[in-house]
Amino acid sequence: MITIGKKIYSILKNNQAVSALIGSKIYPLIAPEGTPLPYVLYQRSYRGSGSKDGQVAGDIRVNFAVFAKTYLESIQIAQAIEQALVGYRDEKIKKINLEDGDEQYIEDAYLQAMVFTIKTAAV
Repeated sequence: MITIGKKIYSILKNNQAVSALIGSKIYPLIAPEGTPLPYVLYQRSYRGSGSKDGQVAGDIRVNFAVFAKTYLESIQIAQAIEQALVGYRDEKIKKINLEDGDEQYIEDAYLQAMVFTIKTAAV
């Protein structure tokens, strides 16, 4: 499901807890230059059977990077994302699991890295 990025953006943007912490600062791959902290980046990859119309049944991995000014803020945002995604289901998304995580301090920002696996159905 190549459009999973749009779906993830919509889920997070419309989640009250997430939007209260970061607004709509959720970006694929890179943030616009000068974007103030906090913000979230995401990147997808998938394994599965695809078709010419771009539909995929299988596992989609979505990597998140939460950047924040403080450690506590980074944790709060990561927890809000986890609560918004884990357990989410619809006609295309069958299950979302948090698979992995890591934390770092990079370029004056606290980073929470999270990897979710999304099980999809053939559409």
